[in-house]
Amino acid sequence: AGSTGHEQHVPLHEYKENLGVIVDYFRSHKPNPPHVVLVTPPPMDANAWAAFCIEKESNRTLEGVRRYAETCAQVAREKGVPLVNAWEGMHERLGKDELASLFWDGLHLSSKGNKLLYEAFLKVVENDLPGYRADDLAWDRPQWRNIDYRDYKRSFRKVFQSTL
Repeated sequence: AGSTGHEQHVPLHEYKENLGVIVDYFRSHKPNPPHVVLVTPPPMDANAWAAFCIEKESNRTLEGVRRYAETCAQVAREKGVPLVNAWEGMHERLGKDELASLFWDGLHLSSKGNKLLYEAFLKVVENDLPGYRADDLAWDRPQWRNIDYRDYKRSFRKVFQSTL
């Protein structure tokens, strides 16, 4: 969501097309395509980002990021994939002063911001991907105490064969 002309800028229409291509690419993996979850860009703190970049003005804006977040949510609806709405979860939940604490430089998430994103992702997994919660997944490797270190490949083959 950089400003127009910036090296990292991807026009909104191209961003939307790229997201759709990515979803379609993963869905094309047969017979067991992976689950796809889209994550909107989180909000950002333009003043903190400008200060971090030692610039008078930020090359990104909160309004610009909002448009990209809305477009990501639109693609998720169109493609029928779950969405982690980081924009909504962070921007609307926190006041402007608290929003700054979610980033270490105004753009990239701090540990607090990452924790909120992780919690939002877990909710999507619980609500939209039944059977994929960490507690529901099968153990797919041998316990450390069951590994024969003289022939560790055999230990792993035994586990993989039992899960097929």
